[in-house]
Amino acid sequence: MLALGLAGCGSDESSGPTPLPAATESGKAHHFDVQRIATGLNRPTFVGAAPGDDRALWVLEQPGRVVRLSGGREETMLDLSDRVLTGTEQGLLGIAFHPDFARNGLVYLHWSDPAGDTRVAEFRSRKDGRLASKPERILLAVDQPEENHNGGQLAFGPDGRLYLG
Repeated sequence: MLALGLAGCGSDESSGPTPLPAATESGKAHHFDVQRIATGLNRPTFVGAAPGDDRALWVLEQPGRVVRLSGGREETMLDLSDRVLTGTEQGLLGIAFHPDFARNGLVYLHWSDPAGDTRVAEFRSRKDGRLASKPERILLAVDQPEENHNGGQLAFGPDGRLYLG
């Protein structure tokens, strides 16, 4: 059962709904600034920072690259393009950094494999900072009957578990 309450909606139909006050601006709010940080990325599906890596942004490209942007430089951290099927809703779709990434270097990736099936795996950073090309372990392998609605982003919850959207 779903219960929903709406302001100004009563059961007395004869009086009509109570009008709501109009929204007004108050104070001076700074909107936001836009700054271009990169060009030429190929279908980005994620942009964000890794814990402990405050001077860089990490980008996922749907065809399979994990890219790190820092100081105007673009560095490929991992290229899975030979293991990724790219389609409208397929490709390299999600990344999550272990909450203790700065210490343990663990990264979790979600992608569509060449058959179009879901894969989630744990990768480890090498000494040079790039991600090892082979996963430490496969966490999830799900056969997908269709090429759409197969999930997306990964995230660690407050309970420390890894979630797949």
